[in-house]
Order: sequence, then structure tokens, then C-alpha cells
Amino acid sequence: MRQLSAALALLLTVLSFALVGCGEDSPARAEIKFWSPGVQANGLVAPNVQCGGGTVWLPLKWGSVPEGTKELVVYFGRFARPDPEQPTKLEIPFGSAFPEVDLGVHGSAANAYPGGASPHYYRLTNCVPNRNGQKYIAALFALDEASHVPEPLNLAFSKRITEEALGVESPATESPPAEELLDSTLASSSFTATYGNPE
Repeated sequence: MRQLSAALALLLTVLSFALVGCGEDSPARAEIKFWSPGVQANGLVAPNVQCGGGTVWLPLKWGSVPEGTKELVVYFGRFARPDPEQPTKLEIPFGSAFPEVDLGVHGSAANAYPGGASPHYYRLTNCVPNRNGQKYIAALFALDEASHVPEPLNLAFSKRITEEALGVESPATESPPAEELLDSTLASSSFTATYGNPE
């Protein structure tokens, strides 16, 4: 009987260590409320909002960030999925990242740099000539340590961040700086918007 109890205790100890290990390997990531007043409920950019002079031409708003946040990073880019059956095959005509966003602000005006942060660009083809259904993505990351966003931004970083924001289950792009950013993310949120034809 004692041998059975000892064996059972050992089994429970092993299981408890395994469960703790699983929890550490896949920590839950919180979500920040994040949106644009310039995007309608149907996901279309409002007709009165025009792609213009600033890098982030959509106004942005976000809620409170988790305790322990050391840095906020905003990503804003344009993307396309030429083949819906291949979600990782993305085209990224434009991407921008804004590290070191002021932790005391909760949004930014259209055509402004979020929280006074300096932009890091991947290409500069932000605006399109007309409202022809271009897809844009905005993402917000609250980090527990300083980020190392490449400057200038590169395609691999932009694609990996876009894959993450779109919820691609098996990302195909390798980018150590993007992985470092994602590994240190306490909370994040993202949304897409379509620059559609005005009514």
C-alpha cells in the first residue's frame, strides 16, 4: 500500500511539473482595446478620411496597457493576399513601425506620429492614387522590455508582424527582431481597414 501511495505521489509531482512547464512555454497574452475612429463598423475607411501627408494617416485610439509595460510599439502597413489559399504569401508594399511610443498617451491624430515616436520605414508607398480597396493593418504591442526594431525597417520584419497581426497559424517568415518583439509582448491588438471606393 505504501509503495502504491509513493508511486502515486511521484506521478502527481511529475504531472504538476509538466503542467507548470506548459504554462511557461505558452503564456497567455492580454489584449488592448485598439481602434480607429476613422474606420467604420464594416471595416471601410470613412469617406471623409483621406490617405495623406502623415505616415499613419488613420487616427488611432487605445485603452489602458498592462502593468509592467516598458514600451509601446505601433505598426502600420499596407498588405495584400494575392492567393487567399496561401495566407502566408503576403505582399507588403508599405510598412512602418513606431517604437518608444509615450506610455502616457492613448492615441494619435491622423497624419501624425503616434506618441511622438520616430518612424522606421519599409518603403514609402503609403498612399494609393484612389480608394481602390487597398488593405491596411494597424497593430499595437505592449512590451515588458525595450524593442530592437530595425532601422530602416525591412521586409522580413514587416511580413512577420503582419502575419502575427492577421493571426496566421503557421508563419512562414523568419525575422529575429520581430520574434524578439513578439516574445516580449505582454499585450497586443490589431485591426484591418479597407481603403474602399467612396459612396
